[in-house]
Amino acid sequence: MGGSKHTRGSVWIEQEIAIAAFLTQTRNHEIPVLLYTKKGIEREGAREQLKLNPFEFENESEVLADFLSRLKNHTFKC
Repeated sequence: MGGSKHTRGSVWIEQEIAIAAFLTQTRNHEIPVLLYTKKGIEREGAREQLKLNPFEFENESEVLADFLSRLKNHTFKC
């Protein structure tokens, strides 16, 4: 069969995002979220539908550097 071949991310994250979205809506309380996506992994399901503004990275050190920067600059509060 034809069709495109792409690398999939974790199926479990779809459930976690759905639970967080449900809790946010039903409890009227925002849950702070940062989404990190490795380049080359397609967004699907809830990740594709929600406006999560993912940070794309090539290696894990970029994730830690970005997260620490956001904490220091107060652009992400947990």
